[in-house]
Amino acid sequence: MIFRVLPIVVILVLAVLLSARWLARRAERFGDQLIRSVRAILSGASPAVTRWRGPREVLELGEELDALARSHYQSIETERQHLAQLEQSHRYKSEFLANVSHELRTPLNSILLLSKLLAGKAHLGQDERHQADVIHRAGQDLKDLIENILDLSRIEAGETTVNPEPIDLPQLLEDLLELVRPQF
Repeated sequence: MIFRVLPIVVILVLAVLLSARWLARRAERFGDQLIRSVRAILSGASPAVTRWRGPREVLELGEELDALARSHYQSIETERQHLAQLEQSHRYKSEFLANVSHELRTPLNSILLLSKLLAGKAHLGQDERHQADVIHRAGQDLKDLIENILDLSRIEAGETTVNPEPIDLPQLLEDLLELVRPQF
């Protein structure tokens, strides 16, 4: 009896082992396909397409993964287009700042030169010389402001470094008061 049952048990054990090995390989293939699909989605190179076979749940998972991949790919493409538009806008802004600064500095240099010459005239009174100096300092401040705007543009573009320097705050406030005093 043992000799009759033993071969049947051995055959059943082998059948169970073979079917377990087949199921394990199938699960491993499914896992590998899932990992490849997720990697393809994350890379964003192209929308992944899963072609899985199996039970309804696996097919639904593949369809949902495909929908996610398409959505992700479209989002990446939209972001790339927005980035290109942003870079073009940044170039336009830089060109605009360069052109405006040039157009502003040309007449400003004339104002600075003429105000300096006017302040040096001997026939002017003390008050007129003082006003010419205020014009000159205001023009110089405007020129410095234009340079600062250009510096900020260069910093934003990564073309320069920031070097903080101490300022004479009482002198700055005095110059500011001198600038606005004639208006009041």
